Amino acid sequence: MLKPSTFTTSDTWRSSPSCGEVRQYRGEDQPLQAAEWKVAVHQAAKAAQMRGDLPGDLQAMVQQAVEPVVDWRAVLHRFAQQASPTDYSFVMPNRRYLHMGLYLPALHEPAVGDAVFVRDSSGSVFDETQAQFAAEIMAMNGSLRPRRLIVLDCDTRVTQM
Repeated sequence: MLKPSTFTTSDTWRSSPSCGEVRQYRGEDQPLQAAEWKVAVHQAAKAAQMRGDLPGDLQAMVQQAVEPVVDWRAVLHRFAQQASPTDYSFVMPNRRYLHMGLYLPALHEPAVGDAVFVRDSSGSVFDETQAQFAAEIMAMNGSLRPRRLIVLDCDTRVTQM
């Protein structure tokens, strides 16, 4: 029979991994795996919510886990502002002050060509997210005023243009 002191003095069982231990994944495809897990967690939470089986505290934890770190709207608006620079220029003087003999620069906005947006229309994107996509595309259309607005809806391939 084993003495209880045998387990307390032995250091080998303390250094070995315990049952149920969670370790950080260190594979090369870690960002891809993290993204896939976020989608899976979001889909499972959405399905549980639709059944009425998702408690409020768990719903808050899921929201916090799948919430993006970078706000894509801010990145999109910053890109649009950089893509269409506006500056004052004397090429066309400001006509508002010409009658007073003042030649002041006018705001020059170069014309933006085509604006192309690619929108995910797969089953993993829910209706409220699609509505957000549409609202942001309309906001970009209003701020950029491109010559043509092209929206591509994609699933596994381009489905509508």
